[in-house]
Amino acid sequence: MALHPFFHHLLLLLQRTKLVKMAAKNQIPNIKNGFELIKTWLPLSAPPYLRRSSHTSSILFPHRKYGIRLKGGYDLRIDQELYSSKNELHNIQMKSLNMTQYLQQIKTIVDNISFAGATIDQEDVLLYTMNGLPPSYNALKTTIRAMQSPMDLDTLYSLLIIEEINLQSQSLRQLTITDASTALYSNRGRGRRGRTRPNTQNARPSNPNAPQCQICGKRGHLAHNCWHRLNITVSPPETTASNNSARAMVAANDTENPDWYLDSGASTHLTNSVDNLSQAQSYTGTDAITIGDGRSLPVAHSGNGILSTPYRKIHLKNLLHVPHLFHNLISISKLTQDNNISVNFNPSSFDIKDMKTNRVLLSGPNHKGLYPVHSASKIESRTTSLATRVNKELLWHQRLGHPHERIIAAVSAQDKSLHIPNNMHFCSDCTTSKGHRLPFSNKPHRASMPIAIIHTDVWGPAPVHSNQGFMYYVVFIDDFSRFSWVFFMHHKSEVFNIFRNFKTFIEKQTQHQIKCLRSDGGTEYLNHNFKNFLNQQGISHQTSCPYTPEQNGLAERKHRHLIETARTLINKASIPHAFWPDAILMASFLINRLPTITTNWKSPLSIMFNKKPDYKFLKVFGCACYPWIPSNQRTKLQPRSRSCVFLGYSHMSKGYKCLDISTGKIHISRHVVFDEITFPFQQTPTTTPRNTTSPPASLLVPVSTTIDTHTNNTKITNTNSIGVPSHYTARQSISPSQQLPELIPSNDISNSPAPT
Repeated sequence: MALHPFFHHLLLLLQRTKLVKMAAKNQIPNIKNGFELIKTWLPLSAPPYLRRSSHTSSILFPHRKYGIRLKGGYDLRIDQELYSSKNELHNIQMKSLNMTQYLQQIKTIVDNISFAGATIDQEDVLLYTMNGLPPSYNALKTTIRAMQSPMDLDTLYSLLIIEEINLQSQSLRQLTITDASTALYSNRGRGRRGRTRPNTQNARPSNPNAPQCQICGKRGHLAHNCWHRLNITVSPPETTASNNSARAMVAANDTENPDWYLDSGASTHLTNSVDNLSQAQSYTGTDAITIGDGRSLPVAHSGNGILSTPYRKIHLKNLLHVPHLFHNLISISKLTQDNNISVNFNPSSFDIKDMKTNRVLLSGPNHKGLYPVHSASKIESRTTSLATRVNKELLWHQRLGHPHERIIAAVSAQDKSLHIPNNMHFCSDCTTSKGHRLPFSNKPHRASMPIAIIHTDVWGPAPVHSNQGFMYYVVFIDDFSRFSWVFFMHHKSEVFNIFRNFKTFIEKQTQHQIKCLRSDGGTEYLNHNFKNFLNQQGISHQTSCPYTPEQNGLAERKHRHLIETARTLINKASIPHAFWPDAILMASFLINRLPTITTNWKSPLSIMFNKKPDYKFLKVFGCACYPWIPSNQRTKLQPRSRSCVFLGYSHMSKGYKCLDISTGKIHISRHVVFDEITFPFQQTPTTTPRNTTSPPASLLVPVSTTIDTHTNNTKITNTNSIGVPSHYTARQSISPSQQLPELIPSNDISNSPAPT
C-alpha cells in the first residue's frame, strides 16, 4: 500500500534527526520530547494545502492508519486542546475587539480544532460568530436568519465588515453636535439625571478649513489617524448639499408631521399624536427623548399601535407618545422582534415580509434617503377607529353572505380596491345559525398512578344471544396504563355488583385504591345503590354531559377497538356469532399486550404490572387444535386427541380453551397441538342453510331495543341467521360474581404442570 506523500516527508525529517533507527526499535514512544519536536516541525514543514486541511491530524499522525502504535501523552494533550478550543469557540464574544480582530480570533480557533483532527460544520461556525456579536448587530442578525438560502462564511464576513463601518459612521454622526442629523436616542430609565448635553449655541462650530481625511471623507483628522485606515473597502461618502439641507430642514421644522418613517437607530416606537395609541396610559417613567438640536422632549403616554396591511396586522408594542416630535418613528429592531417579520432595504425601496409565509406584507419607496410608510397603510388605534372598522367589517361580512373570515381575507387579497379590513369580529347571526359543537381537547388530564382513575361504559344489547345467554358487557379501563377488564352481563342492572366485586379484587391485588370513576349518565351508574356505595368508599364520580359521548371518549374508543378486533377474528375463522364473548375476551387479552402510541409504545400490561408480555405462546383464534385427552376420559382403543376449535386462553388456569365441535364441550388443556392454517368452522356446514337472499345480521352491532331473555336452558335454539348449529350445548350461565377479571393472565402456559 502506497503511503501518503506527506508521510514520506515525515520519514525524511526523521532521517535528518536520526529518529528512524529509534522508530524501528519502537523507542519513539519513550522519548519525552519527541512528539513535541514533531508537533513543532510538521506544521512548519507541511505544504500549505495540508496546513489548511481539516484532516491535518490524520495526515500528520498516520500511525493509527498504518499500525504504528505510539504511546505517551500527546494524544491526551490533543484531546485537551480540542476540548478547550471548542469551548472557547462556543463562548466567544466580540466585546471590545474590532470586527477584523474578532473574525481573526474565530479563524484561529477553527484552525486549532482542525489541527487537532476534528471537524466543525460551517453552519456551526456561522452560528457561533453571530452569537458573539453585540446587540448593535441585532438588525443584521435578524436579516440573516430570515434568508431562505444558507450563507457561506465569506459572505458573512463581508457583511459584518460593512455593518461595522455603517455603525461607526452612525456613531460619528450622533457624536458630532454640528451635524444636522435627525437621529434620535432614548435614555431609558435614567432621564437626564447626572448627565447634561452641551448647548448647541455654545458648541464649537464646524471649521470649514479643518483638514479632510482622504479615507472616510470627514474633517478634523488626517488619514494616518483614521479609524478605517486598515480597511481597504471603505470609500469616502458622497455628501451633497441637497442631502444636508434636507436633514437640516427636518431638524429645524417645528411642525408635527403625521407621516411614519422606519428608523434602524430607534430603540422603541415613537409618535407625536396620542390618537395613534391604543388604550393610552399616562407615562410615569423618567425617560426623555433627545433630538439632534439638543432639545429634550418628555414622554407623555405609552400604549400599543397597529400597522394595517392587506394580509395581517403588524403590532407596534410599547409605542411612546412624545408631543412636538417632528416625525413618527418605527423602530426596526422592535418591529422585527415583536411580529416575526423581516425588513429588506434596497437603494430605491423597502419591503416587509412575513418570515413564516415569506409573503410581502408592505412595501414603500426611498424618499430622499428616508423610508416612509406608504400612505395606504395607517397606524390605527382602537379608541379612534374601532367603530368604523367594525362597521365596515360587518358590512362586507353581510354583503358576502356571512362567510368565514379566511374567505373574506382571500376576497380582499384578490381585489385590493375593496379595502376590506382583515380583522373579523363577533357575529351573533353566524353563532345562532351556524352553531356546532366545540372541539375537544386532545391532551386530557392523565392519572399518575394505577387505578386512580377508572373509565367505564356498557356495550349492548348484542345482536344475538351468546352461547351463555349474555347480551351486554361492561368494560373498566385504567387511565394510567390503559389496561382494560371486560365482564359480560345478562342485564344492565348487574353493573353495580360487578363494579363492587371488581373494586375489592383490583385494590387487593394492586395495593392501590380507586379514587375517581368516569362514566356516562346511564341509569346503570346513576342510581341510589351506586351513588351510596361511591360516597361510602370516597370515590369521586364524574359523568359526561347529556348527548356528549366524547367526554367519555376513552371508554367509547375502547369499545370500538374491542369490537373491531373481535369482528376481524370472527370473520377470519368463520366463528358463529354466538361465541362473540370469546372473541371479545381474546381481543381484550391481545390489546392489553400490544404497545400503542398513547402509552409511549409500551404495552398496558408492562405499565400496569411491570411485566414484559410473552408472545411466544400466542395462537390464531379459531384455528384447529388437538388437545390431549386424559386416560380417565377415554378407553385404551379410543384416540388420545380429537379435533377442536381454539377459542382463547383460560383466565382461571394456565391452559388453552378448545371447543369440541362434535359434543359442544370446551376442554381446558395445556397439552395442545395447533394447526394454525386450518379453520374448522369454515368447513363445517350449519344444520339449516342460510337464506342467501336475505341480508346477514350485523355482526357485533348492538340492536336498538333491549331483549329480555333468560338463559337457564341447556340448549341453544337453531339460529340459522348466524350459522350456529342447533346441537351446540350452551354452558351454564355464570353469575357476575363468579367472573374472574384478567389481572395478570397466564403468559407462561408452557411451564404449567401437566394435568392429572
